[in-house]
Amino acid sequence: MKLRGNSKEAATYRAAAVNAGLLAARTGAWWATGNDGFVVDAGHDLGDVISLGAKGKALEKGSEQQLKKRLRMGAAAIFLSGGLFGMYAGAEQLANDGHEDASALALATAGLTAIASVAVAARTHKYLHDDHDHSDSTRTDVKIHLWGDAASSAVYATSLGVQATTGLQNFGSGGVVASGAITTGLALWTFHTIKKDVSTLSS
Repeated sequence: MKLRGNSKEAATYRAAAVNAGLLAARTGAWWATGNDGFVVDAGHDLGDVISLGAKGKALEKGSEQQLKKRLRMGAAAIFLSGGLFGMYAGAEQLANDGHEDASALALATAGLTAIASVAVAARTHKYLHDDHDHSDSTRTDVKIHLWGDAASSAVYATSLGVQATTGLQNFGSGGVVASGAITTGLALWTFHTIKKDVSTLSS
C-alpha cells in the first residue's frame, strides 16, 4: 500500500489515512459532547478507512474483475450501514426530545472536520480526474463516496450552526437524519452502478 505518488491508488489510500485522523477527532468530540452526530460521522470515518482501502486495492493494476466486484460490494455495504445508522440515531433523538450540543467545541470540531472532508474529496477527485480514464466504475465509487461524506459532514456542521444561532434545539438532530439520508442514497446508487456493470459484462 503506497501513500506517496500521483497514482489513483495512492490518492485513494491517502484519503483513507486522512479519514483515520478524522475518526480520532470525531471520537474525541463525541466523548466530550455526547453528540450523536459525531458518533455517526465517526462511524462513517471507520467505514471510509476500510472501504477506501478496499477501493484502493480494487484500483491496483492486475486486480481481477471478480475481486473488484467483491471489494466494491463490501465497500458499498459499509457505506450503507453508516447511512442507515445515521438516520436511525437522528430519528431516535427527535422522537425522544433529545438534541445535539451546539457548544463552541462541537461547532469548531464539526466545522473543521467538514472542511477537511471537502478538502480530501477535492484533492482525491483531482488525482483521479487527471488520470484521464473515466471508464473504471471503481473510480466513480471513490468520488461518490468522498463527496458524499463531504456533503453529509457539511450538512451536520451547518445544522449545528443554525441550532446555535437560532436556538432551535431540534435542528442538529435533523441534521443527523439528513446526513444519514445522503450517505444512504449514495450507497444505494453505488449498488445500482455495480449491478449495471455486472449486467454489461455478462451481456
